[in-house]
Amino acid sequence: MLDEPELIFVHHAGHPDDQWAEWVAWQLEEAGYQVELELWHWRAGDDVVTRMNAALERASALVAVISPHYFEPERNTEFVWGPVVGRRGRLIPVVIRPLENHLPAILSSRLAVELHGLDEDAATRALIQAVKGSSPPHSRPDYPPRIPNRRQPRYPGKSADRLTTTQDNADRSGGQITRTAPVGLLAGDRGHSVDHVPRHEAVHRPPRQDWAAEPLGRPIRELDPYQLEVHRAIEVRGAQGLPAYLERQHDKRLQAVVAQAVAGKSQFVMLVGTSSSGKTRSCYEALRLLPDDWRLWHPYNPDRRRAVLADLEHVGPKTVVWLNEAHHYLLDFEHSEAIAAGLRSLLSDDGRAPVLVLGTIWPGPGYFDELRSKPPLLTAVQAGLPEPAVQRDPLSQARLLVVGHELHVPTSFSPEEVERLKQSSDPRLVDAAQSARDGMVTQYLAAAFELVALYNHASPAQKALLDAAVDARRLGHPERLPLPFLLDAAEAYLTDTEWDLLPDNWHQLALAQLASPVKGVQGPLYLAKRPRGSYAIDEPAPEPAYRVADYLLDHLRAVRRTQPVPALFWQAALRHCAGQAAKDLAVAAAARGLKQVACLLWAQAGEFSEVGRQLVEAYRLDDALPWFKEAYVSGDLRAVGTAVEELVLADRDDDAAAWCEALPGVTTAEAARWAAEAMAKAGHIDVALPWFARAADNGDTSACLSAAEALADSGRRTEALPWFERAAMADDSHVADVAAEWLSVINLPSGRHRLGTRPEPTESARIHNNLPLGEVSQWANHAFRQRQPVAALVRAQQLVRQGQLEQALSEAEKAAAEGEMSALYWAGQQLADVGRWTEAFTWCRRAVAAGSELAAHLAIVCLEELGRDDDAQHLEQFGWTAEGGIAGPWPLHPTASAENE
Repeated sequence: MLDEPELIFVHHAGHPDDQWAEWVAWQLEEAGYQVELELWHWRAGDDVVTRMNAALERASALVAVISPHYFEPERNTEFVWGPVVGRRGRLIPVVIRPLENHLPAILSSRLAVELHGLDEDAATRALIQAVKGSSPPHSRPDYPPRIPNRRQPRYPGKSADRLTTTQDNADRSGGQITRTAPVGLLAGDRGHSVDHVPRHEAVHRPPRQDWAAEPLGRPIRELDPYQLEVHRAIEVRGAQGLPAYLERQHDKRLQAVVAQAVAGKSQFVMLVGTSSSGKTRSCYEALRLLPDDWRLWHPYNPDRRRAVLADLEHVGPKTVVWLNEAHHYLLDFEHSEAIAAGLRSLLSDDGRAPVLVLGTIWPGPGYFDELRSKPPLLTAVQAGLPEPAVQRDPLSQARLLVVGHELHVPTSFSPEEVERLKQSSDPRLVDAAQSARDGMVTQYLAAAFELVALYNHASPAQKALLDAAVDARRLGHPERLPLPFLLDAAEAYLTDTEWDLLPDNWHQLALAQLASPVKGVQGPLYLAKRPRGSYAIDEPAPEPAYRVADYLLDHLRAVRRTQPVPALFWQAALRHCAGQAAKDLAVAAAARGLKQVACLLWAQAGEFSEVGRQLVEAYRLDDALPWFKEAYVSGDLRAVGTAVEELVLADRDDDAAAWCEALPGVTTAEAARWAAEAMAKAGHIDVALPWFARAADNGDTSACLSAAEALADSGRRTEALPWFERAAMADDSHVADVAAEWLSVINLPSGRHRLGTRPEPTESARIHNNLPLGEVSQWANHAFRQRQPVAALVRAQQLVRQGQLEQALSEAEKAAAEGEMSALYWAGQQLADVGRWTEAFTWCRRAVAAGSELAAHLAIVCLEELGRDDDAQHLEQFGWTAEGGIAGPWPLHPTASAENE
């Protein structure tokens, strides 16, 4: 089966370039393309946005007819060609007049064709060459096709040799206009010739009984779902091809129609559903129920309208007429009546029964709504036309054909159906059921395939926005990404050259393209609306924020898992993030050894205790104490205990007591108890007891219980008894009950402590520890084919045991590329074990960039072994820089943090 001709959307600036746009569209139609042109196919009263979005959704290429008018701001043409750049990858600028300036930067990388200054023949060749990629015929057919009810457009360019118009023929024949069709124009894909047959005769020829000798279409058993335009689905964990199919209620109705056709009665059904709702797949599944002696005819070559008109009368028994996207056949005002009348004749012809006509169409204006009811008639005066012309309904036959034969396909799956999908053996259906919003499973499956393609072919600006958004999400940022942060972060993913070439409104263009819906679901990066009813009318609206499409986020998480985070990203985070976003990104920064970035983000989030803990881990206790104090002042009383515990562990008992005494309001019961518990935890119970007493005297009865437990756990049960007795008399029933329980078992050592159970080993650990080497290799090969990243790591471990370190490192690299981040640290360990410290340090640095805190400690060891003691000390105390180097000393105090904010 030949490929279906491309649909080309011809877009222009409007009235100043109408003549050029018609000429371009005409030449493309003559070359065999389907064309969508506003002047020809859109009617007054149509919703322009709906028609535009529909054209962009269906078109495989956009021909932009460009003149200086095209880029005038008021025309907003970037909202038409912008989405095509990102979504389709094919935009053909056709320059018809010299431009005062160069093409915009985002279009400058597109190969353009310039028609101005060329004669008509040369312009035609240049246009077709640009669209088709191969040379057209060198001579024009003698009798070019005419479009009834509109004149053949004159070439607006240089040549004086004009196309002969319909009116010219009328003038030469005494006023009688003769419309003729060229050889093969209406022949479809069967090669029939219609030599200069008048159009009305070509449409209404009497039926010929030649279907028995040369049946139309292909045997039903040879059906290819993708040639029938079933959407391709994503690939997940080795599952590919068509996903498993879940039968729904509309499928049962469709199967009943198919059964009637098999029984000998011709049938027609029109499936109505939104984009990617499963219409075509439903038809495909129903067709698989037909016997092998049935055939399927899909009329589309040279285009849908001409193909069906040419061969509809040749359809024989046991044939499926496949009218996918039926608006191409039934809403064409020029041909609709003939096509619909022909289909009705076919369905009522007992001599050709049984036949099955299956169509699909979108709901809404411009599609199925046009076939539901006859539009109200204008009066002749209102329309300014003769009354007979006004009253004629060009869709009357189509309405009669469709009425009562529509079958609506639900846009989404019901909750019960979604639960059934979660039990499927197909991992793609399970993922879709768990991830698709509002039950839109088929849209998720179809759009996911497109989303990955859009990312792979995105412009630098689009890819920068997506990479920044995905990195923010994989590092822990909440799903709503504020626009100012996103724009600043995206700059980190552009080269200097790319940045210099971007126009000032680059982000508007890129975001408009990325936000365009794909297959009925949200685009790659879309504006996140606030939850309904989330703020009152008199409250200000939240700042604009964007979200990444769920499947694309999951896909790119894996792709970018090993990629370092650019320094400018962290700069953007420090500039814009606060609250939960800053807290989450601080955790990611700390895991990557970016100690200063982590501390600043925690400070911006108000997590002052976390700043203190980070500094303590860097052996900077004195720097940490002001942050613990800041946390205490901010209401975090636990910070007192943390600070005291660290001072006691550092054998600075006197400093601990003095530090506590200096805190404002430390006599409060809870703060005193936190300090006491910290001292006791560090083993300094005698130092802690006065603080427990201070807390208890100030009304914190749980301090009595804490003191008693600390004494009992250390074996000092006799001293614990009065504390338990005091706790048992407390007003707090919980404290009293626990104390009473302790008193009843005071003879048991550490009676309240329980040992945890040992976790079960992972599958890979069981296999690695228990199987012989040969079986490990077999398992690893199978797991690797199933894209389980741990497989490569297991194979690497096997190779090390065999003494093949270099091959093991290669497998570790594969494991990391598949997403097993522990492979980087593991490789560093193997190299350190054999004294290859420089290489080990390199692997550790990569592991740290991926978030391995263990690798950070091994990196310090590597530096010490290499004799780089100062670097080792700096790395331990100050971490890494965002650029990837070892950081030098950096001061950090609460006042400095406030200034940074």
